[in-house]
Amino acid sequence: MLAVVALTTLAVLQAAAESSIAAAIPASEISAAERAIPPGACVVTDQVSYTIAINRFASDAPGCSAMVDGVGSDYALSGGRNGLTGAGDVPAVEQLWMSAFRAAQYLWLTSDNTRRIPWTPRLRAYFLANFVPLTAGPDWLYARKAGRSG
Repeated sequence: MLAVVALTTLAVLQAAAESSIAAAIPASEISAAERAIPPGACVVTDQVSYTIAINRFASDAPGCSAMVDGVGSDYALSGGRNGLTGAGDVPAVEQLWMSAFRAAQYLWLTSDNTRRIPWTPRLRAYFLANFVPLTAGPDWLYARKAGRSG
């Protein structure tokens, strides 16, 4: 009897916890991004679950970055640092992100992107010179400026 009460209590607690979970990005923004980004486009993001949610994880574009975990890549190349703790001081980390930016047709950033992307002055300058926000998509979604390539 005690086991049944314990299992029932745990099931109720689990259901309550899961019913209050909210998506990090609203469904309307996911739909807008899916409409704005064509299938096969090269999308670079600091949170790949975004691209998985809209079926834009895989790209047909030559040279598109295959980076799956930005912060993990930062950690691996910098001895455990991220965008906030000095990963940008490691040339290999900056080169990894610069290579990804150069190939990208779209950038989809999260509000937590500064932890994942080491925004060095060079990366920020490249971003500002080559990308514009999409007005028809969600916040933090950028497209390469017309006439600009890698």
